[in-house]
Amino acid sequence: MATWFLAGCHVDVGFVTFARPPRGRRWPVHGRTTGHTPGRTPATPLAVPLSRAGAGHRWSARRFATAVSGAVASLRVSFAVGRRMSGSGAARAVWAAERRTALATRSGDHSGYTARHLTVLEGLEAVRKRPGMYIGSTDTRGLMQCLWEPIDNAVDEALAGVCTRIEVDLHDDGSAEVRDDGRGIPVDVEPRTGLSGVEVVFTRLHAGGKFGGISYTASGGLHGVGASVVNAVSARLDVEVDRAPATWAMSFRRGVPGAFDDTGPDAPFSPGGTLTKVGRVKKGTTGTRVRFWPDRQIFTKDAAFVFEELVTRARQTSFIVPWFD
Repeated sequence: MATWFLAGCHVDVGFVTFARPPRGRRWPVHGRTTGHTPGRTPATPLAVPLSRAGAGHRWSARRFATAVSGAVASLRVSFAVGRRMSGSGAARAVWAAERRTALATRSGDHSGYTARHLTVLEGLEAVRKRPGMYIGSTDTRGLMQCLWEPIDNAVDEALAGVCTRIEVDLHDDGSAEVRDDGRGIPVDVEPRTGLSGVEVVFTRLHAGGKFGGISYTASGGLHGVGASVVNAVSARLDVEVDRAPATWAMSFRRGVPGAFDDTGPDAPFSPGGTLTKVGRVKKGTTGTRVRFWPDRQIFTKDAAFVFEELVTRARQTSFIVPWFD
């Protein structure tokens, strides 16, 4: 069996083995060999085809990858990423011992792994545990995705012909607010859950008006998880809904409904709040206002809203959707 070096992993291809380079070795720009003695290490990686070892031919990475892919079509390939391989025999012996242990464990008794080792995440807990699955990342890109969600919901109202204006404010305290004059989130009780429409939208995953094809003929965003995901990764989220003749309001902290005693995400919070009527509006007035403060337990310290991206998105949307004034 010949031994070859390929940066980053250890690969067995039946009769050829790739490992990490020994300490002090450099990879040239183009692989080249000047001869090869069986049992010894060749001078460079990605240099010699499987069938022409020692012939002194120059091979590019693309040609070498092609040769390997053809060989592994009929051979079992196993990747084992081990500790950094040095030129010393001691390090190789340690790596070999670890591999033997891993192989023995793989073929041993696994009765200790049972259903009690499985974790079941309920509600919005899954979003906070793995936010990247829903918003892509926890940096600026993920934070901007949280801003697109309420904007997309308002755009969906415009596509339905019931919204003509969307306003977005980036506040000095790091929060963002999206306002629209659409129909407003339903405030009546959803019969299956016994919760108000607002609480269902902001606390239940895969809940919304975009699945049946009745309320919306076209929609964007995350389709039923957008508002609840934004709520889950926010230190505080406030929503107000105008549904004539009243204005309704509700607040959340990290996805939990409740009431704040003051402004800002650090204000004292009492869980257990419900949708509350906070004012009256003129007949025919409808709309939704959502303001959220990103949770710094979730997002990186340098995550921030990018005003230029917001302006670009607003211009593109206003050009595509004809109902905006």
